[in-house]
Amino acid sequence: MPVQRIPFSIPPLNEQSTTASAAGVLTGGFRFNGNPNVKFSVPAQPRMLDTSEMYLTGQIVVMQPDNTPLSLANAEANFAANNGANMTRNANQNISPWGGVQNVIERVMVQTKKSSVELMTHNNYPMYVNLKSGYTHNDEDYLVSPLTRTLAAGDRSNFTNRHVLTQPNATSAAAGAMTNLNNFNDPNFGQFFSFKVDTSLLNNMKMLALGEDQLGGLLITLELANPDGVFYQRFRKMDFAQQTACDIKNSQYILRNLRLEGRYIVPTPQEQKSYNSMVALNDRVNLINDVNSSVNSNTYTPNLGAVKGFVNLFLDDDQTNNIAQSQSNFRVPLGLASYTQDKNNIRNPEDFVVNVSPNMTQTTAENSNLATISAINAADPIGAQGDAEVRQRFQRAILDGKLADHTSASLNITNTAIKEDNKTAAATTDGVGNNNRCDLMGIGLDYTHGLMNVSNFKNQDYTLVVKSLVNSGNANVTTERNQKTELQQTYVRNNAMLDQGSLQKSM
Repeated sequence: MPVQRIPFSIPPLNEQSTTASAAGVLTGGFRFNGNPNVKFSVPAQPRMLDTSEMYLTGQIVVMQPDNTPLSLANAEANFAANNGANMTRNANQNISPWGGVQNVIERVMVQTKKSSVELMTHNNYPMYVNLKSGYTHNDEDYLVSPLTRTLAAGDRSNFTNRHVLTQPNATSAAAGAMTNLNNFNDPNFGQFFSFKVDTSLLNNMKMLALGEDQLGGLLITLELANPDGVFYQRFRKMDFAQQTACDIKNSQYILRNLRLEGRYIVPTPQEQKSYNSMVALNDRVNLINDVNSSVNSNTYTPNLGAVKGFVNLFLDDDQTNNIAQSQSNFRVPLGLASYTQDKNNIRNPEDFVVNVSPNMTQTTAENSNLATISAINAADPIGAQGDAEVRQRFQRAILDGKLADHTSASLNITNTAIKEDNKTAAATTDGVGNNNRCDLMGIGLDYTHGLMNVSNFKNQDYTLVVKSLVNSGNANVTTERNQKTELQQTYVRNNAMLDQGSLQKSM
């Protein structure tokens, strides 16, 4: 039983206060194109750091291209307009339904202050965090705390995003609709958020020793993301000559009053004496490749000794940092027909081909007198994508061999996402292809089998062979995507150990 639990609230080393000009322009704070790196210093001390209760808190202010806040004053009369000529920025400005404001973090790096040794780095932080959040929470979970603190709304983001991104119509001289504020410079101005930095070291069930003979303190650096990857417009295709009030190009965000909050633990002498300096880490390594053709093979050499699984995400070649598309829409390769996963060019542990049956390459209906079918024109196109095995194996790869207790992934979400992909025409004043209908799919491989098993990939190869309609020009899938290549984001989930005394990490 610890002697004492001491709350802490650590401001960034490089914090800049925000100020507003008479014209209502906000400056300062943390932003991608101004002050893009947030640095926190956790000092060395004879205490433990309880990372299971450590949160990043602060406020986000969404900025229009002229650096004034997106507020009620911009579009209060048409606040409910979801489409058409009257649509405004308030409805067109959207954020990830799965991770919300967590998408502002692109990269996390943790160093020890004792020697500046890099203990942990997580690249492409938001994609995996979004995926994990979507697979461990259902629609109802997203409506209650603590998930509401990330400003994510799950599949209901189609209706609620505008409420979390719009600010009160305050100015540099008045509070506007929120009368408990003085003006822009009030410390309470902005949308509050709070979330755990979900990395192997900073969200660990074991307390970290901060003493000089252990970690000697930590330096935590958060690299902020491009706003074009954080925000996205409501529809894939929009005519801003007709929808004149809703263009969100060059939108920015400002983070203010950031704090790293949690508790230090003062251990008893007995706890201090029996403390094991080895820390087990649920680590992940990000690898990147391309899917260039309908028959594609990608190989990695992870050089990791205890791999738990591979999680492969696929994005169109123009989907990253593009406000015209959601970066949190994770789909299987276009027109996926089958895949195999190999270790050292041998199918292992799945010694078979995983087939999608039926799939978008098939044009002949089974048990029917129809000569041909058109999957792209089906009322429910998910019926032409028999991906039950793909779904099950993907869930197990994320969740250590288990199936999800709570999840937002469903056939309905995939069906809706395919329908939105297939939409190509509309009235001149309407947007086409709702970006808020985001899928949660990919290709995964689990080595744990729910028994905490691992596989050695030291100097050994992992290969994913995919047969699909990527970059094929095939008319069975949408013309909007059938000539694009895809980006493969692979997360290798592995066990690692960190010795807090010697600062050596074994993977």
